[in-house]
Amino acid sequence: MAALVNLKLKRKLFIAMALTTIIPFLAVTCYFSGIEISFLAVIAILFLTSFGWVIIFNVFLGIIKVNDKYSSMIQKEKEHPAVDEVQNIEGIINVMSDKVKTGLTYLKEYSNRTKELNREISKKVLTLSTILKANEMFSETNDSEKVVKILVEGLKNVLNVHGCFLCLENEDSHEMVVVKKVGIEDSDLDQKVEEDRLFFARLVRTCLFDESMKTIKNWKKELNATDIIFTPITSGEKRIGFLCVFDNRDYAGYICDEIETVSLFAQNIAVMWDHKILELKIDSLEITDSLTGLYNSKYMIQKLEEETLRAQACQRPCGFILVKLEKYKEYQQLHGDLETERVLKKTARLFKRILSITDISGRMETDKLATILIEKTKRETVKLKTMIENTLKSNVKEIEISVSMAEVPIDGINAQQILNIVQERLNQSEQ
Repeated sequence: MAALVNLKLKRKLFIAMALTTIIPFLAVTCYFSGIEISFLAVIAILFLTSFGWVIIFNVFLGIIKVNDKYSSMIQKEKEHPAVDEVQNIEGIINVMSDKVKTGLTYLKEYSNRTKELNREISKKVLTLSTILKANEMFSETNDSEKVVKILVEGLKNVLNVHGCFLCLENEDSHEMVVVKKVGIEDSDLDQKVEEDRLFFARLVRTCLFDESMKTIKNWKKELNATDIIFTPITSGEKRIGFLCVFDNRDYAGYICDEIETVSLFAQNIAVMWDHKILELKIDSLEITDSLTGLYNSKYMIQKLEEETLRAQACQRPCGFILVKLEKYKEYQQLHGDLETERVLKKTARLFKRILSITDISGRMETDKLATILIEKTKRETVKLKTMIENTLKSNVKEIEISVSMAEVPIDGINAQQILNIVQERLNQSEQ
């Protein structure tokens, strides 16, 4: 009996019909055929037949229990009650099928919502990792322009759009210049931006695609886009540029849901660009070279211009000496940056030690040092040139040294002429 519990309903009914019909039929056939059936055989036949009816009874008892359990459900689902138990059970099966379908539909919707949530999480993680990567690179290289370009490329990848481009204002010309473009082959993009300069100058908030706005409509047509968005890049209250993101999918409205992400990238771009502007302003204020401690090139040219004018106005002498470290780049490639910097610092230290406190010394280029000799005649300049040349060549064995000189106003009456003549004489000495 325990073995029958695990059998399916169809198998149970088959066994029950066999026990209640086939075995009694065989017994009756044997009796009328004259075959003698023993008393024990009759008892066994009666037992098996009874067992079959017990199975049938248990099967229908289970059906009745199901009917009783869900009869109230049928009454709620149907206006007219079923005529008998079979119809009732059929209704129960239909209701249960509907509930299973409803449950599957709910699971499908839940699965879709879960997928959408996973996509949103992945997008936010990618956004965060892109911004963190850009900030990490900025802290290592301090190259604002390179980091800004990486942010524009990262924005395209995060949103998975057709393309985007960034325009920023040039500090000198105050024109909008395309700093980075991704997914655009148009070489006339700068010109098109300049044509709509007034529109972008008035851009104070994120601007979505709008058929009523002629400018955006033209840009949509120009970029072959179904969606387009312009976001201003601001530094404090000043607009320094804008960021454009566009897509050409068949359905519109995709980018409109990504305004927050675009604005986040725009804010980070603004911070990076602000740092670059600040860095340029700091550089413009600096007058010394960080590596050698001498004056930098900008300051030296400015002072040379002043001293040439003063020498001519006051009819006083002024000399200029230029020192070049020959094959500086080759030495750097061969020995590395640290060793090359050590040689340069050593040369600058010896160079400055020879000069007087009235002489102005500086680093003109990567491999060139110079000094402005105030109130020194040509004879004094030649003497000092020889001393510099002998001292450096005897103490700096790692690299070759070349020295040239010029005199104001004999060799030139302004800074550019003096620089040209000393460079020309260096080239002649190398030959």
